[in-house]
Amino acid sequence: MNSRSVFASTTPPDILEFFESWEDLPMNGLVPSLSNYLDNAKPHLQPNVTIVDVLSQTHMVVRLFGTRLESVSGLAPTANDLMLLYSPDARTLARTIVWETVTRPVGYVCTRKVRTKSGLLLDCPAIGLPIAVDDSAMKCFITYSSVGNAQQALEARDSIIMVEDIIFEHWVDIGAGEPEGRP
Repeated sequence: MNSRSVFASTTPPDILEFFESWEDLPMNGLVPSLSNYLDNAKPHLQPNVTIVDVLSQTHMVVRLFGTRLESVSGLAPTANDLMLLYSPDARTLARTIVWETVTRPVGYVCTRKVRTKSGLLLDCPAIGLPIAVDDSAMKCFITYSSVGNAQQALEARDSIIMVEDIIFEHWVDIGAGEPEGRP
């Protein structure tokens, strides 16, 4: 079985649908532009999307945080440092994955372990993919988070505090190859 078959067979359906919609966009080299994404975004997926401007390996700013993510987390991090969403212990890995995503470019699949105010630890599978900003050399990436498991927190009137840990699953080769090994 090839890596694409394994990816398709082990990835949650909503994440696979997001990846396929990203792949269907007009490409500028190996990645679509942000404007093409926004013009063609699937409305039912958009509430689970985060778009992040990557200004450097240590400076990443949330451009857009989907409405479903806001309602599940109780957070509104737009225009803030992405790393404020991560525990100090998870930040190094998060920065490494993001930087590799935008500089290679390559996609990734991970599971974010998120902690709620009541102490519940939830798994939120996600995919991250690079995206080009039309009029800038700035780097950008987009992530889709499957927050079905976080529904428990909503029903309990709980909210997410932060991403406590990241379980890296695998890279997604979009044409530039995959980094060797795990981040």
